[in-house]
Amino acid sequence: MFDGGKIRRLRMEREYSLKVLAEKAGVSTSIISKVERNNVDPSITLLYKICNGLNVSITELLGESTNTPSVLRKEDRKVVSFPKSNSKYEFLTPIHNGELEMIQIILEAGQSDKKLVSHTGEECGVVLKGAMTVILDQEEHILHEGDSICFNSQIPHRFINHTEKQSISIWSMNNQQQK
Repeated sequence: MFDGGKIRRLRMEREYSLKVLAEKAGVSTSIISKVERNNVDPSITLLYKICNGLNVSITELLGESTNTPSVLRKEDRKVVSFPKSNSKYEFLTPIHNGELEMIQIILEAGQSDKKLVSHTGEECGVVLKGAMTVILDQEEHILHEGDSICFNSQIPHRFINHTEKQSISIWSMNNQQQK
């Protein structure tokens, strides 16, 4: 289960009330309160909205910020599963406060993120195995093994595995935080 206490700590550091964060994230105060108290396991969509409200990257929210070396061993990767969306995010870069992060996204057959997400920065992905559909606002882009795509992360987007086989892709994102 996700540690909602991290959201509370980040919110308190910024001196945001529940209401202020809710307004910045575009969600209700009650859902933020439930996540902070670990009464609700948040979806990836909700986490991205909260990240936008806190002005942090998803990597910073999900991991522990440390002064780790630039080498990250496979067995030390942070893996986050989202059972409701049947997807798994494996972080390929150490958790830090830098502007670049890489993740491997594993989408099971027929999986799709339910809602469009947007956040600061830019992202680029390549499909390693299977196929996937990338929705950018109203446009659909079907990617097969070896295909890649780049886009501004502020464009509402989501990923769908429209096939009967698992899809594995690698994504690089820069998280240019608003100053």
